[in-house]
Amino acid sequence: MLFPERLRQLRTQSGMKQREAARAVGVDIPMYSRFEHGERRPKRDQVVRLARLFHTDPDELVALWLAFSAVNAIGNDRLSGLAMHYLREELDDEASAEVEVPARPEPMPEPESVVKVEHGLVAELADNPFPKFVQGEIVDVLRQIEDASIDCVLTSQPLDRATRTDADVMCEIKRVLKAGGSIMLSKAGHEMNENMCRRFLESACPDQGIVLDLSCGSAIVCKTAFDMKLRSIGISSDAETLRRAHKLVQQTPLSLF
Repeated sequence: MLFPERLRQLRTQSGMKQREAARAVGVDIPMYSRFEHGERRPKRDQVVRLARLFHTDPDELVALWLAFSAVNAIGNDRLSGLAMHYLREELDDEASAEVEVPARPEPMPEPESVVKVEHGLVAELADNPFPKFVQGEIVDVLRQIEDASIDCVLTSQPLDRATRTDADVMCEIKRVLKAGGSIMLSKAGHEMNENMCRRFLESACPDQGIVLDLSCGSAIVCKTAFDMKLRSIGISSDAETLRRAHKLVQQTPLSLF
């Protein structure tokens, strides 16, 4: 099986659309479609990212990509038959040689702070279009969210400096974010506004996607997601902030003002 066929098979088996795979490797849909039809070849790092996205062995997919590249390099040249003969001879010589194959390195252990979650806040959210507001510290709440369940992570307000540099937070974000998911964090001194949030969600969040606001503060992210008929979860350690956020979401859509 050639690389394009295997790539198409893996994506189909995973249930993903070309749009999701294209976003994961940073290309548009037409370009990704050319990958699957053998009209263009992705870069090696893109092949590795696709392998991880489809939960298959990166080495196997890269090796198939290399073989496909070799066949394409030979193409329909008048000497292609002779070139393939030499290639087979070379491969046979290497296979017969006694070469010590280095052991594959053991995978790095995950940080202790990362805990697998199978049933949590997203399951509780279900199909309810109203945001789920959760009071608590960011890491504690993140640990209640299922693995690879969030499409977009944003912040209505900038995180405080201690949180932004907290490795535990980043580990948990990586765990809960879907492959190909998107992150946009507000910069210090700049709160998220509705236009910015809407543009980002329109381009990055799929239909029926789930949005996570790490610091809901003004609740602009959850409010905009609600107006766009997206599900969302908002986090804050302050009960009064969550009360105001809940009240805001019930008001007229921001885009109508």
